[in-house]
Amino acid sequence: MKVMYSLILLLFSLGGNTFLKAEQCSGKVNIVYIGNSITEARNQDPTPPKAAAEYLMAQGYIVEYANCGISGYTTGYFKPPGGTYNKVIEAADGFKDKDALLVFSIKLGTNDSSINLAVSAEEYKQNLKTMADSLFQRYPGCKIILNYPIWYSPDTQNAGAAYL
Repeated sequence: MKVMYSLILLLFSLGGNTFLKAEQCSGKVNIVYIGNSITEARNQDPTPPKAAAEYLMAQGYIVEYANCGISGYTTGYFKPPGGTYNKVIEAADGFKDKDALLVFSIKLGTNDSSINLAVSAEEYKQNLKTMADSLFQRYPGCKIILNYPIWYSPDTQNAGAAYL
């Protein structure tokens, strides 16, 4: 279910005007997936990033990707400088084809509203903005997809976590 949900979100993002057609970017795409357990999904095969990459390859893209999803993580963990943000930079810098279109797919938000990790909606937005601004500065011409999270809300609940 998580794979299908994330794949649908990515496909909607890629289907609109927010993404270049394969021929407009030489068909080569490097994608860094940034997120929490929905992105990490280490116990699922395929993981959402792998499923999305396989779909894009079937559409004619040459895809290299890195899964930087970590269960339980929030926007604060990925906020620059340092820490997990450095792992994102290492992943982006580690792609072999430096001429490929660089895309960051960010799916964070659910854990930001957890009681233990709660941030305000404004802080959540600012964390995303700080991350995006830093990525755009370091990688001019990159594309950033902000996936709508399974969200930040006052009544979100799941079996493993308590939320505000």
